[in-house]
Amino acid sequence: MKAQLKRRQVVEPMIGHMNSDGLLGRNWFKGEIGDALHAVMCGAGHNLRMILARLRALYCALIIWMQTEASEVRSHRRPGFAVVTA
Repeated sequence: MKAQLKRRQVVEPMIGHMNSDGLLGRNWFKGEIGDALHAVMCGAGHNLRMILARLRALYCALIIWMQTEASEVRSHRRPGFAVVTA
């Protein structure tokens, strides 16, 4: 019972976000099957938005890491070698 209540506390805010941001409040499909289909599609859209947000954060972290690595490589060059910049 306690685990179910915790799960509900996690799901309720997601449903609220899908109502406001994910267009869950407006159903364009007809009948019970349309209602179910619309809810599943809103859930899939919400999951895709969460996945894209994580990928965006990972991409930004990767870009920052690459920039720091490139700056370390530039600062550790051995003397005597000419650096050609275009």
